[in-house]
Amino acid sequence: MDQLQKDLRKLLSGKQYLLVLDDVWEENCEKWLKLKDLLVNGVNGSRVLVTTRSTIVAGITGTVNPYQLGILDEDRSWSLFKRMAFKHGQEPKNSDKVNIGMEIVKRCGGIPLAIRTIGSMLRFKNSDSEWFLVNKEFSNVSQQIKRNDILPTLKLSYDHLPSHLKRCFAYCRLFPKDSHIGVPTLVELWIAQGFFELSDSSYQCLEDVGYRCFTELLERSFFQEVKLNDYGTIMGCKMHDLMHDLAILVAGTECANLDLNHEGNVDKDTHHVSLDFSLNSLEKIPTPLVQASRMRTILLFDQSSKKESGINTPILDAIILKFKFLRALDLSSSGIQTVPSSIGKLKHLRYLDLSRNYKIEELPDSITNLLNLQTLKISFCSQLKELPGDIKKLVNLRHLEFSWYNRLTHMPHGLGRLTQLQTLSKYILSRSCETSPAPRLCGKLNELMTLNNLRGNLEIENLGHGNDAAAEAKDANLKEKQYLQSLFLNWEFGVDTNSTEASHGYKMSVLENLQPHMNLKNLSIINYRGAMFSSWLSSLTNLVDLSLINCVNCQYPVPLSQFHSLKRLRIINFPFLKHISDDGDDSFYLSFTPMTIVLPSLQHWLEELPNLRGWWSKDLYHVVCGEVGDSFAAITTIPPVEGNVRLLPSFPCLSKLVIRKCPLLTFMPLYPHLEEKLDLRETSLKPFQETMMSTINTGPSSLLSPLSKLRNLHIESRYEDLQFLKDSSKSLTSLKRLGLSKCFGLKDLYPVIQNLASLQELSIGDCEDLDMLTSDNSIFWKAFNGRLHSLKLSSFQKMVALPHGIQYVTSLKELSIWYCESLTTIPEWIIDLKSLKKLEVWNCPSLTSLPEGIQRLTSNRLENVPSYCRDAEGKQASFGLRLLICLI
Repeated sequence: MDQLQKDLRKLLSGKQYLLVLDDVWEENCEKWLKLKDLLVNGVNGSRVLVTTRSTIVAGITGTVNPYQLGILDEDRSWSLFKRMAFKHGQEPKNSDKVNIGMEIVKRCGGIPLAIRTIGSMLRFKNSDSEWFLVNKEFSNVSQQIKRNDILPTLKLSYDHLPSHLKRCFAYCRLFPKDSHIGVPTLVELWIAQGFFELSDSSYQCLEDVGYRCFTELLERSFFQEVKLNDYGTIMGCKMHDLMHDLAILVAGTECANLDLNHEGNVDKDTHHVSLDFSLNSLEKIPTPLVQASRMRTILLFDQSSKKESGINTPILDAIILKFKFLRALDLSSSGIQTVPSSIGKLKHLRYLDLSRNYKIEELPDSITNLLNLQTLKISFCSQLKELPGDIKKLVNLRHLEFSWYNRLTHMPHGLGRLTQLQTLSKYILSRSCETSPAPRLCGKLNELMTLNNLRGNLEIENLGHGNDAAAEAKDANLKEKQYLQSLFLNWEFGVDTNSTEASHGYKMSVLENLQPHMNLKNLSIINYRGAMFSSWLSSLTNLVDLSLINCVNCQYPVPLSQFHSLKRLRIINFPFLKHISDDGDDSFYLSFTPMTIVLPSLQHWLEELPNLRGWWSKDLYHVVCGEVGDSFAAITTIPPVEGNVRLLPSFPCLSKLVIRKCPLLTFMPLYPHLEEKLDLRETSLKPFQETMMSTINTGPSSLLSPLSKLRNLHIESRYEDLQFLKDSSKSLTSLKRLGLSKCFGLKDLYPVIQNLASLQELSIGDCEDLDMLTSDNSIFWKAFNGRLHSLKLSSFQKMVALPHGIQYVTSLKELSIWYCESLTTIPEWIIDLKSLKKLEVWNCPSLTSLPEGIQRLTSNRLENVPSYCRDAEGKQASFGLRLLICLI
């Protein structure tokens, strides 16, 4: 604690700060006085903002009158209630619900949470009589709202829940207040406790039922702040603090959360507990916890954050031997090095999380005795070498998660028997299985044949080539796995395939036999060595993400035109690919009009294709504008447009575009709507120039400048002429970040910069010919003042001193100087940049000292000014001075 106090004083010393303390309940005046002593080192103007529901806290901390948050007025209260209680927020006709609802709203006293909760509950009451009964019950508790006690109102909503939802909600008391709750994890824990069952006639699985239970609680406002994945599935949420208080109330002693002081409502009848402290010794196991011998849940939340030694084997043995009826045990991030063999004694265990225990190398064979186990999580166990050979005995296993960073080399034989599996993060094929002394221990692709309940993500690693591998791939039966959302197909890296196989591989390739179900949303194909892609690729019309990486033999285009839902596309390292889309015969061009839209949902496109010429095999711009020879004259149906207005096919939703190492790329759809980022490196700038010359038709008589919403632009171009930027940069009215590197043809940047009214960050590297560096161009730098916050100069080998004009950019907050070998001094005027907060000097070997002005500021404006970088023996490093200077 003493060290934390020293760190806080050091952090705030000499700074003007704003400290926000949210939802505070500490009413001990002495503790507040001690905190105040830690905060007095800041400069004048520092502020502390406290939010609380306690008038005592407000009285202790307030130096001004507290600001009381108001309540909703009658109209806004009714508007919120309608949105929560009525379908589509529309008042029903010929019903008493409106009058009853208005009475309820009045009793809510303008408190939003009360209105949301009661309204959400009434949404599930269909008849007027049900509304009348709720109103009658609510009238008995509404007086307590006026006494600033909202819990009885929330409790009323809880009382109207079905019994299985009551159990599910009370269980959430185990999660710490304001914590992120992973919805898949929550559902798996509910299933482990048997909170709901399937009816005999149900076609749903337990996970579907659990997700529906969560959704019903969410619709009733018991959860909030949901997080969605890319496919619209809810993956996380939070609970309002008052809802968490309600969970504590209704859980009673059934569920408890213990802190370091062992404070928590635990007795011998407690069944579920979470520990919010480091359990690194037997003495720390609370006595009340030991007495609860029929414990069913123990969750150890993020033990690594407690900065103490992890759980050792004796502690684990003690937990296992004492709590034999456990159904759920979360040991994630607990510092375990060895999983004891006694784990196999937990016969009732259904949920086991060992994730983020980075030193576990193997799992004990006894773990396969857990015949009731449904969920096993071992993600981020980076030293894990193999799975138990008899894992096939875990016939009730539904989720086997081990994605990310491990040393697994193969899958054990027999996984195909686990037909209830819904999560199998990876399936790793052995590279040397056939020559292994015990090849029967290695699972092959045919193990996947019967696992048709797999959901979420599946990554298959070390796929092979040739006839044998193709026959084996067919047995994987991926086409029947209709619930998979993401599929990663990764071929064994470094395996050479001769040109004959590459040219004929399409007919017998592994890829052809790995056809997934058409419901797939995300597909990645990595290190594939075939010459072309399988015909089934074009049938995946629901794809949202498509990544094609290191397909070095592929020469034929990818069929993309039917991917109307595609949002992210990555095509990387196709040395022989010359164009992206398969255009077919001349009739393909006849389908185009000037306003043709290409991939209407695409948001993100990455490329690194050294031989790529264009999106199509023919330059459509010349076809559209009638500028081609006789061979294309017959298909030129669109006359040239007037002036410089270009109406070519375009990406309508593209938000991020990165094109690197595509020097031959000269024609592609335009991207005038781009907003987030444009990164062009070692690529032709012709498509960029054509886009800048285009216009966007937004209405009958309205035109929008291209790239007018773009916020981030980086260009690296050795030999391209960038003079067109002088005029076209006028349309970059939203640009905040500009990066230029190796732009050898660019000499005068001022005509470009003066048009960028929104520019805040500028990075320039290896552009030696720019006159802003070779002369005192004060006019150039003065144009930045008041708006430029960050400046980075890198790889200027001839720059001896910083440009004199930088001193006029007094709005500068960050200045970085990297790899400037000739830089000898930093000028004294640097201390006059009053807004400067950070100065970085990196790998500038000729720089020998800092200016005296900076040294004088060390006491109150400098943090961490290291001297020369040193190697392992303490000698001066050869690359010169490395400084990281943070100005307060």
